[in-house]
Amino acid sequence: KHKPSSSLSGYTIMLDPGHGGIDGGAGCAVSSTDFGQEKNINLSIATKVKALLEAEGAKVVMTRTGDKWVCYADRNAAVRKQDPDMFIAIHCDSSSTASAMGTSAYYYRAYSQPLAKALHQSIVAAYKSDIYADKPDSFKNKVSRGANFYAFRVTRVEECPAVLIEYGFVSNTDECQVLQNAKNRDTLAKATVEGIKKYGVEVTFSDTASAGENMAFVNSVIKGGKWSVNKDASTVTLSLELAQKGKFYGFHCEYNEKGNLVLSFKHKPSSSLSGYTIMLDPG
Repeated sequence: KHKPSSSLSGYTIMLDPGHGGIDGGAGCAVSSTDFGQEKNINLSIATKVKALLEAEGAKVVMTRTGDKWVCYADRNAAVRKQDPDMFIAIHCDSSSTASAMGTSAYYYRAYSQPLAKALHQSIVAAYKSDIYADKPDSFKNKVSRGANFYAFRVTRVEECPAVLIEYGFVSNTDECQVLQNAKNRDTLAKATVEGIKKYGVEVTFSDTASAGENMAFVNSVIKGGKWSVNKDASTVTLSLELAQKGKFYGFHCEYNEKGNLVLSFKHKPSSSLSGYTIMLDPG
């Protein structure tokens, strides 16, 4: 099951502003009454993302709405209780090297990687085209630190795709000032929502397959969503704005009898188990 339109209505998205209360997170390189600690920047961005998502029709659940510490066990328990369609942890980065800069996203489960990439690409684009628009390319090339695999506690939840975003380095004087600026936080919040809406995958088919064969495959597998095909039909871009929890957990790749690479979506088996291979491991 996939979202058939760009509307986020009917979806529940959990936002997790990192740190809070007794845990201030990283200290900012530039002193500020309201935004001298990472926890406050995190909450501000999350609150802005929440407002934008709600305007799109989504239901938003926050792990905290004020300056309160929520332990990791309670954050993960909230995911199990609320059963959201996705979980996004909002953080800022820090380093002992003052020049370190850029934004990154982290995932643990394979099915969280497409969401991490979509969010990261959107945030990087916002930095390059808006926040750092007047900077040279040599500077902009440092913005992206990638969408990376890492076993953060909050990304190890199994109920839905879960991603942790590092919006920038508060240990870097210039980037700290960027994050302390309300307009820039508005820009980053908007980019986050755009990333959620663009959440999708790109499927590359064998060059030997015809356009008709490729599209027949897509039509047989995808019952909702949008897609576009490049000129030679070797690549189909699927715009799966949101992947429902428990219904879509990545892909199954195999070569068909013609030697073409095909890609299908993992769904819960139907009432018939015919055709499924199940491995049992007696411990």
